[in-house]
Amino acid sequence: MPTVPEEKMERLYKSEAKLLVENWTWEEVNSELGNYSARADVLERESGKLLKVGGEYFGVPGNKKYSFVLLFKNYAIRTWDFTGHHEGISNGHKHKYREAHDIPTELYDVNDVTTSDVNQALIDFLNECKIDYTDVAINELPDVTQYE
Repeated sequence: MPTVPEEKMERLYKSEAKLLVENWTWEEVNSELGNYSARADVLERESGKLLKVGGEYFGVPGNKKYSFVLLFKNYAIRTWDFTGHHEGISNGHKHKYREAHDIPTELYDVNDVTTSDVNQALIDFLNECKIDYTDVAINELPDVTQYE
């Protein structure tokens, strides 16, 4: 499968001309576990490229997890997650796109996206990715306290 050059992905990530073009709405995936998913289109206005932003919430009792991703052609430009699956990283962290599949994605620890509120974490991720969301509705995750 052909890949996208890292330089192009980095340009898309750094572009300040990205616009969320549809409302953000969480959809329940598994009612027993409190799992939710959301996807919305993002337009990069200078190039006309269509990107996607996605989110996942896993309401595992005592171990909630969530993540967000900015995608181009189903390749993750940037991923932020709060899942604790990497040794030595206990907070949220990001993955950077790598063109070569045999090279692990660049992983780095961050603190610019909150880990205490999934709705604020989404806003933090959109801001960090320079995605303008002022013209759409950002619907909050339904109450998931019963899963925590």
